[in-house]
Amino acid sequence: MNLFRNFNLNIERRSLFFILFGIISILSLFIFFRVAFFVIFLIMLNLAGGFIVSRQRMVLTMFGFEFVTFSTIFAGFAFGPIIGLIVGLLGRMCEAISMKHSFSLAVTLPLYAALGFLAGTIHPNNFVSAGIMLAIAFSIISSALTFIFLQGRPITTIVFTTTQIIFSILLISYLFPVFFTLVKL
Repeated sequence: MNLFRNFNLNIERRSLFFILFGIISILSLFIFFRVAFFVIFLIMLNLAGGFIVSRQRMVLTMFGFEFVTFSTIFAGFAFGPIIGLIVGLLGRMCEAISMKHSFSLAVTLPLYAALGFLAGTIHPNNFVSAGIMLAIAFSIISSALTFIFLQGRPITTIVFTTTQIIFSILLISYLFPVFFTLVKL
């Protein structure tokens, strides 16, 4: 029984060249331009998260599974207020585009910009605890303003805010130490 019969493993030289060029480009971007690498990576994370959630419309969109809060806070802490602001703006716009709904963009876009800028201006001793506090405060303020200005439903807002806080706490608790280690390499 030939297991590889159904798989086309013939790689042309041109395809191999592009694959190797892509890998070398990513590694050199990481080594020489760490800020650019992480900004692109965080934006792509937001875009991918939006696509994943949007494909599960009936299940996941009422929950707060999003990566923009995490990536905005991380970018602000790691690279300063301007990069935090840029990641917040671009991350939220990419998420809105990938999820194909931008009804809350007018409310949340300035909030994410402010979150990234604020995260870049504070210098805590414990980034994980400070990140969790910022994420909780942001989630509550963002949900309250979205509820007020966009006439949200109470149960949906509470469910979304609660899951957004829990998801942000998990991301920050487990990924902040890993990402900060990579930034310091």
